[in-house]
Amino acid sequence: MAPAVPTTETLTLRLKHHRTTVFLYASPLQSLAELKTDLITALRETTPSDTLAGRPLPTSPEQITLGKPKDRNDYALGWIRIEEGEESKGKESIKLAGLKEGMVVAFKWGDESQMTENEQKYKWDVVLQTYDEVYGDDS
Repeated sequence: MAPAVPTTETLTLRLKHHRTTVFLYASPLQSLAELKTDLITALRETTPSDTLAGRPLPTSPEQITLGKPKDRNDYALGWIRIEEGEESKGKESIKLAGLKEGMVVAFKWGDESQMTENEQKYKWDVVLQTYDEVYGDDS
């Protein structure tokens, strides 16, 4: 993957799974399928064991599900799956999905057909540090 050269229109997205954060540059008009491909490439280049949080890395972009926060100011409220319409054929853009500069985007992968609907809705493995974990407790 060639290094991206950011422009004034380039977005920086923070893609998170468990405690791992992948920073990716993306054009607002880039498709979600291309974003997933870039994510897989970045994971493969930075994870020599081909596992992340004890799970084998996805092999294709179709295996990845993206999620955006229900509330950008409170990630504890959970995540909403970013739906790619069947008629878009993988061409839905980052802008149409509502992703913005610096936004945290959750990602997961695996066979969701084996999960119940309730498990699919709540199974986002995203661990965010608290203020005390980052800066310590001064007491």
